[in-house]
Amino acid sequence: MKAVKSWLWVICACLVMTGCSEDEPTTPGVDVCPAVEGEQPEPTCSSRVDSKTGGEDCRCECDTQCAAGYVCQRHFCLPADCEVDDDCADGLVCNPGTNSCSAPVCVSNDQCGAGQACIGGTCAGAPDPGNVARCEIIGSSISRQGEAIELSATSYSSGGAVVSQMSYSWTVTAGNTSAVIDEATGVLSGEAVDGSWTVSAAVRDASGQAGSVTCTHEGANFAEVANTSFRVLVMDQRTGQPVTGAKVVLNSGEDAQSVSETLPSGQALFGDVSGTVNWVSVFYDSAELSADYVT
Repeated sequence: MKAVKSWLWVICACLVMTGCSEDEPTTPGVDVCPAVEGEQPEPTCSSRVDSKTGGEDCRCECDTQCAAGYVCQRHFCLPADCEVDDDCADGLVCNPGTNSCSAPVCVSNDQCGAGQACIGGTCAGAPDPGNVARCEIIGSSISRQGEAIELSATSYSSGGAVVSQMSYSWTVTAGNTSAVIDEATGVLSGEAVDGSWTVSAAVRDASGQAGSVTCTHEGANFAEVANTSFRVLVMDQRTGQPVTGAKVVLNSGEDAQSVSETLPSGQALFGDVSGTVNWVSVFYDSAELSADYVT
């Protein structure tokens, strides 16, 4: 049977195929210097290592201006035992204040004092929520009845640098009957009704209250189908968004065929399916996507 372009895929309510993503390994020595807005000036020293004792021309603002094995501390490049936890032996963490390996003194923000956060196993000054210009929510756009999906948010400064250690206040701002979300963790659970939902995450301010910087994420929820029904979801693998207007053909029982077209939610629902489902084919083509079909 003809192969299909890899980005078109099908999720069936009665047939679940799962895969495990491969996370990129953490590379020891990754620069952990906070980003400085604007372009960094080119080093003017004859040797970057020399900048640890040089004059004004040899001062640094960021680790990338230092040689390998050195970090920018107090505006000069100093030798570093570590830059990330993976540079240290098992059981030790890299102290971001001294760039030396030591035993962790905290594992969560709750173990630190007011205005501090647990960063690299050490209590340090918490990042300022006032530096956040925007945020972005990452996670699935599909939920199902009785299942939970975890959404995450990332904050950015006006210069595009990641502002870490931010906390968020999560709410479902639309489609409240189809999904609920944990206000503190961003775990969304599908309800017993089909429908769309919109989730909002507000960056908490220094007092822990929801601030003015918010971001949103839209999705759809699907309730369980009856024992004699069969649902097909057609999604764009590249964007995770539903595909509308795809032709879905289902073969079941005595080689009977049923045909349906996907709704804006990406679903095609077949009722009163008798016998065993033998195969499902999805046909779709457009000037933008130029797809073929998958079975």
